[in-house]
Amino acid sequence: SSVGLSHLEVQKLVSSFPRIFNYGFEKLKATVQWLEDIGMSKEQVTRAIVKHPLLLANDLDQKLKPTAQWLADIGMSKEQVAKTMAKQPNLCFGSLDQKLKPTVQWLSDIGMSEAQIVQAIVCLPNLLAYSLENNLKPTAQLFLDKGFTQADIASMAAKTPQLFSYSAERLMYRMGVLQAKGKLAVLTSAMTGTDAQFAARFEHSGCAEAPPPLPLVLPQPPQLPPQPPLTPLPGAANVAEALAEPPPKRPRRRGPVLQPPPNAVEHLRTVGLSEEQLRKLKESWLQKSDERSVTHILNWLSSVGLSLLEVQKLVSKYPKIFNYGLEKLQPTVQWLVDIGMSEAQIV
Repeated sequence: SSVGLSHLEVQKLVSSFPRIFNYGFEKLKATVQWLEDIGMSKEQVTRAIVKHPLLLANDLDQKLKPTAQWLADIGMSKEQVAKTMAKQPNLCFGSLDQKLKPTVQWLSDIGMSEAQIVQAIVCLPNLLAYSLENNLKPTAQLFLDKGFTQADIASMAAKTPQLFSYSAERLMYRMGVLQAKGKLAVLTSAMTGTDAQFAARFEHSGCAEAPPPLPLVLPQPPQLPPQPPLTPLPGAANVAEALAEPPPKRPRRRGPVLQPPPNAVEHLRTVGLSEEQLRKLKESWLQKSDERSVTHILNWLSSVGLSLLEVQKLVSKYPKIFNYGLEKLQPTVQWLVDIGMSEAQIV
């Protein structure tokens, strides 16, 4: 809250990035202070954190500072670095050597000056996030195929880098229409309008016939098998009954690993875990939990609002949940409710 996030923004941040609680307060505070030190306003810092919470997880000395310094090294002023970081903080998530530097080198290779490269990045920081092989180079080749020179491409990239954000289908269709009418020179302005605006301006003006629109082919979604209906989990009827009879303590033993109670395995099989998943649970975490605690936690997860498939996914991904008692899990969920998160957000 002291950083400037509203109650709703805190709620959104916690919901989308619960791992924030894994990081120490000093680390988070140092990251926010550094963002302000490079020239970002409090409002810009707030927007950046809410939009890209992973910004707080990145290493300050290994990721954030080197990226900001590199932006300065390619010719950006302090104000331009702050503006770029505020607009697209996820630039810090990529690799300098494998992503950012090769992109800038390619922009230089097609004839853009240092000033033009800086102009393009400040205008569209996401330009550095586009794939060099799958986006930037193929788009430049489309322009070359339509008769644009490399100098034309460098000028367009500097003034309107958004041209590289359009799909190949959109570019090919609109360039085809413009070429048929002898109006390729207005490509930059023609690309920004909606399909209706483009059609009214160029396709219905009575000149040469426009090429037919490209067919839209959508991939067929995979056919998933029908899911079994949610059934009550066996065992305790509710959490209150479960807590009324705490599980007995089991004596520590030396020697062979203890096998989990058969009923606990059956409970997990009811959830829908595969035999391979059950085997991994037996070998890792399940032997540390008794049958009653497994039953209690499975029933509690269902009462929180998780579907059968969500319980299955959670248990498979995070089997350590069986090591925590309900006295730990319940207050955490209650606190999430208290800060304003809905049941769906918590799930």
